[in-house]
Amino acid sequence: MGGCYTGRDADGNMDARRRLFDEVREPVYPMNKVPMAKKYLEGSVLLKPPSRESWWCCLTEMLLLCNEAANRQASKNMGNKKKDNADGVQSKPLGLEYIADRLDTDDPIFGYMVRSKREGWLQGFLTMTTFTTWHEDFLWNSLVREAGISDDDKRIHKWDFDGSLARDLQNCERSGDANNEGIVWKRVAEVSLLGACGCGAQLLKLMIEELEAGDQYDFVVLQATDNAIGFYEHLGFVRVGAIARPALELMAQQAAEAQARAERRAKENEAKRAARREEKEKEDKSVVADARKQSENIKWRDVCRRVVTECLATPEAAAAGCNKPW
Repeated sequence: MGGCYTGRDADGNMDARRRLFDEVREPVYPMNKVPMAKKYLEGSVLLKPPSRESWWCCLTEMLLLCNEAANRQASKNMGNKKKDNADGVQSKPLGLEYIADRLDTDDPIFGYMVRSKREGWLQGFLTMTTFTTWHEDFLWNSLVREAGISDDDKRIHKWDFDGSLARDLQNCERSGDANNEGIVWKRVAEVSLLGACGCGAQLLKLMIEELEAGDQYDFVVLQATDNAIGFYEHLGFVRVGAIARPALELMAQQAAEAQARAERRAKENEAKRAARREEKEKEDKSVVADARKQSENIKWRDVCRRVVTECLATPEAAAAGCNKPW
């Protein structure tokens, strides 16, 4: 079988090419007979493989277990009509080349296996490594379009809505050469492989507890398929933007456009507020003017009433019979 080797060609460009690995054996037991792991791993054994070779000899078991887990999940979805994705369509399980490449290149590599206590059959596995990139301009950023976080993702799933998680990741210590061993993010652990029949969450929880008890890592990252997002969210993971080759000029342009839109909206809102204030002032002035007019009319009527009253009180008015109340 083959694996992937990443290096440089004669022109100095990055080049991924295949190389041969030793032949691996298929398991002697049928995967469809592997029992689901129980809660608290009752009836199972938790193992911690000590070396890369210990993982490598289980390659085909790991591959077939992923396929079996996907088949069982698809059958479960098919029988559960209440689920939104109960259409029997399964997400693509981990492929042979991907598993082989991770077992071959991850450095360090550590994790857990779960096997049935009676038969010794593989029920689950989890491998971890230190997060490494081979792009000098790799960027954590959740707030730009290049991050690929769609409006549906933002509405439905948990995500780094204020960009704080991406900023913390971007500020993590890292070193290395993107053209050789890669840029190693020393404080960031990566879940590189996870496959299980009933014990995936337990394995991941155990590993997170182990990492939290130590002082080597501050963050745990992973890649998730669409069907697995809910599983990881339930365990506390959130979507964060990871950009392998950021177009810095385009991102700067997008940021400038967003800033211009924000400033334009602010000006429009201020103009609307100013227009409302001006209209309110006009209304207030009209009310004051009407009040003054009414007040002046009242004063004029009082004056007229007083003059007439005084005139009617004169002897001449009494003699003429004009002093009756009016």
